[in-house]
Amino acid sequence: MNTRRFSGLRILTLTALCLACISTRAAVLIGNYPPPDDSIPEDIITGFFQIAAGFTVPSTGYTVDDVVSRLGNYDTTSGTAAAVGFYTDNGGVPGSLVGSLLNAPSSSSTAIGDFTFTPSGTVTLSANTSYCLLVDASNGSYQWWAPSSHQSPSGAATFNGYVESLNNGTSYSSLGDTPSFQINATPVPEPAQVSLAAGIGLLIFALCRRAMAKNRAQSLAS
Repeated sequence: MNTRRFSGLRILTLTALCLACISTRAAVLIGNYPPPDDSIPEDIITGFFQIAAGFTVPSTGYTVDDVVSRLGNYDTTSGTAAAVGFYTDNGGVPGSLVGSLLNAPSSSSTAIGDFTFTPSGTVTLSANTSYCLLVDASNGSYQWWAPSSHQSPSGAATFNGYVESLNNGTSYSSLGDTPSFQINATPVPEPAQVSLAAGIGLLIFALCRRAMAKNRAQSLAS
């Protein structure tokens, strides 16, 4: 085999290995999808009813990709506007907003369906930290649907329970129903992974220089 081709293949292989070391995949941080049925409508009404789902991030931090919720009567053409976002955990209830509210999808139907909310910027959830996903409305009303049987959310994070407020967040109480949602997020690379990738990158650089020097010497000899 040609020495130059062999060196090139070796470098490409090591480069792929380096990228694999730092690559991460989106995962289900927490959720209870797919719902077995849509039986219990939880009202979300501007200035009155709001619901939050609490969870604790594992030992790895995550960046939020999107949030999927099972909603009904969600017709934005009639003026309904959802206000969904992540909040710090203040003793089991929503505290301060993390970043900004998620971008709400548009809809011209009142039918029950899956609606995806996306971050307007990077929303990072820190490792070993508790948060609340708050589902609220800034205008109008809609329903967040729950199945007839209790379906507790699960995933990489630990679920802490649902709470509801009937007075626009002044006070909260525990909610026994389990409205359907799913938080999709990407793990933040660990420092050890970054260090390993940097080390492999230096190795690839050294091999490249060595291969170039060898090829140059062979060219001069011939």
